[in-house]
Amino acid sequence: AELRSQMGELDGVLQDLTEIIRLDPDDNRAYIDRAEILFNKGDIDGTIKDYVEALRVFPANWRLTQRVAWWRATHPDERYRNGKQAVEFAKRLCETPFWPDQMKITAAALAEVGDFEAAVDWAEKAMAWGNISVEDQKRLELYRANQPYRETLPVRNAGFRQQVGAAQEPKHRYQRVVLNERQYSSN
Repeated sequence: AELRSQMGELDGVLQDLTEIIRLDPDDNRAYIDRAEILFNKGDIDGTIKDYVEALRVFPANWRLTQRVAWWRATHPDERYRNGKQAVEFAKRLCETPFWPDQMKITAAALAEVGDFEAAVDWAEKAMAWGNISVEDQKRLELYRANQPYRETLPVRNAGFRQQVGAAQEPKHRYQRVVLNERQYSSN
């Protein structure tokens, strides 16, 4: 698959990754790699399916959990939204030390399932960390008006940080999170 990728043979890479998954259905990396190619080919259904499978195999992948929760809560196309699944993934994010981006995802997921009171609460908690963006303000106003947030097209497959705003340094000792392929920590 790697050689075909270097040669630009994406269809061949997809075939190879599909075969790897057939031989080892618990190969987390194969699901993620195949999802990235499917996304670049415009197959959002396949992308989400493979991301969810990757999280089944390795549920501790924070960056991917954030991405799937955000997409399931905010995708502009209702076919790709799934509020129940967004809340499930947002709850996973909340099982660890809180981070403003996790709180924003949780707010969006709760708004998607119609729990606007809780969405406002989570959005306000995220904003209490400071560095409030215009987008943060807009989302909060939507939740207060009992409306869910919708991401604007195109939904990027870049790091989650680009979707919800710049990351902030943690305020609590020993707090760690992996976000957008960078590890932030405080000592």
